[in-house]
Amino acid sequence: MTTRKNRRGEILVSVHRSHRQHPDVTGFAESLFALLPRTDQRRWAEVYLRGLLTVPGRKTLQRLAETVPGSRTASQCLQQFINASPWDWAPVRQELAVTVAAARPTTAWTIGTAVIPKRGEHSVGVHRRFVPKAGRTLNCQVGLGLFLSSEEDDIPVDWEIVLDEIWRADTNRLQRARVPEDVAVRPEWAQVLDLVDRRPGGQLPHEAPVIADLQSVESADRLLAGLAHRGMDVLAQVPPGQILVPTSASPNRGASALTAEALLPSGPAQHRLPALTSLPVRLPRRDGAYRLWAHRPSPDPRAVRFYLTSLAEAGADRIVSLLRHQVRTRAVMEAMGDSFGMLDFAGRSFFGWHHHMTMTSAAYAYSRLSLSGRQTAARVTPPQRVSACPPLPAGGTAVHAGRRRSPRLSQATTSGFAD
Repeated sequence: MTTRKNRRGEILVSVHRSHRQHPDVTGFAESLFALLPRTDQRRWAEVYLRGLLTVPGRKTLQRLAETVPGSRTASQCLQQFINASPWDWAPVRQELAVTVAAARPTTAWTIGTAVIPKRGEHSVGVHRRFVPKAGRTLNCQVGLGLFLSSEEDDIPVDWEIVLDEIWRADTNRLQRARVPEDVAVRPEWAQVLDLVDRRPGGQLPHEAPVIADLQSVESADRLLAGLAHRGMDVLAQVPPGQILVPTSASPNRGASALTAEALLPSGPAQHRLPALTSLPVRLPRRDGAYRLWAHRPSPDPRAVRFYLTSLAEAGADRIVSLLRHQVRTRAVMEAMGDSFGMLDFAGRSFFGWHHHMTMTSAAYAYSRLSLSGRQTAARVTPPQRVSACPPLPAGGTAVHAGRRRSPRLSQATTSGFAD
C-alpha cells in the first residue's frame, strides 16, 4: 500500500497486489490461529485468509471457495466457519496485536469508524445514520476499530459493533442476531473504553496516546474521564459546540464555560491567524489539564476543526504528527473495503460479523507486514484436496471475548453470505 494526495489534499491509498500470485500465508496463519481448538477451524481460517488476499473484486463465499480446487463443499464449509462455528475471536485478535506490535514501533492507538452500507434491517447493528462524508443518511452497520499506529502503518487489531438505542431496546431482534446480553447495553463511549482495555499493553510504550474522533460520540466527557482514569493521554477531534472552560477561569464559576468555537473563534476577523492555534482548557466540573487546538486550513470558518488533548505541553509539531494517524486510518478503512472484503460480509449474526472483521484485519495486517519484509513464512500452494467440514455440535456453547455463552445464544443461524 502507498499513500498519496490528490489535488484537493485528500489522502488516497493504493494497495500493491504482489501477494496475489503466491501468498505465502501458512506461517502467519499457523501462528495467528494456533489457539482455535479444532483442526478444521484452523484449516478453513487459512483458506478464508488466502481468499481475502487473492480474490479480486467482491469477496463472496462462493468466490473465496473457488480458491480450493476440486472441493464441492468449500462454500458450505467457509459459511459454517465464518457464520456458525463457535470460535472465539478474542485470542486471535490478541495474537494479531502482539504480532503487529513486534514488527512496528507503536506511537499511538487510533480509534477508527467503519461505515458499512447494508440493505434490509435484519443484519446485526443495522440502523439509519447520517454519514458526514456521504452527506446523507445511510442504512448501515457501524464498527469501531482499534488501530495500532506506527510511523509506517495504522493496522486494525480489534473491533466493536455499534448498537443504537432501537437495537438495545429490542430483545427479540438482539436474540435473532445472537447478541450477548453484556454487549447489548454498551453505548459508544463505553465500547471505545472496552477496546482500550483489551489492548496488549505490555507490548507498547506507556506513553502511547489514544487518537479518536468524538464529534458524534454521545457523552464524550465520560470517555475522556475514563481515559484519564486509566492514565492514558488522548488527542480527540471534538465538535465546535464542545463545552470547555479556559484554565484562567475560576473553577467555581460555571458561567465561564464556553464552546470550543467561542474559545478559539474563526470568523472573518480572525482569518489572518496561524493555521494552528491553541488554548489551555479543562472539562467542566472535572480535574485535569487539556489544550484545545484549532486547525484552520482556509479562511472559511466552516473548515475549522477542533481538537482536544491531554498532551497539554505538546507543541504543534507533535500534534500534527499524531493527527496523521487519524487521516491514514480513514484511508485504510477505504482500502479494506475496496481490497480486503470488509464490505462484503452478508451474514446477519453478531458472531459472524466479528469473525469476518477479524479475518479482514488479519488479511490487511499480513499484506502490510509481508510487503515490508518483516513477516516471513513458507510459501504454499492451494490444497489439492480438502475434507468435508464436520457437522456443528448440537446445542454447543459459543464463546466471545473470553466468555462462555449460553446455548440459546450459540444456536447456529446459517444465514450464509447471501442477505
